Amino acid sequence: MTANRVLLESSALTAVAFSPESNVLKVEFRNGRVYEYSDVSCSTYEQLINASSKGAFFGRFIRNCFPFRRVDPLGALSDQHCA
Repeated sequence: MTANRVLLESSALTAVAFSPESNVLKVEFRNGRVYEYSDVSCSTYEQLINASSKGAFFGRFIRNCFPFRRVDPLGALSDQHCA
């Protein structure tokens, strides 16, 4: 997955990474767990990044709204921007 890791100012989320080629959003939580969410649009990712409360946006518009799986927290997040 090619994605740009973005650190977040959030009490719930540490960082996110988004791959526009595969529409996969990787979310790293403060507890160290990392999940991948499938079928996330670039628009949804950008709204998350720009939300005043990242955790609230995530909870309302991403969690339980997209297929997800837990992944290895040590997996590297590499670079790519939304087109």
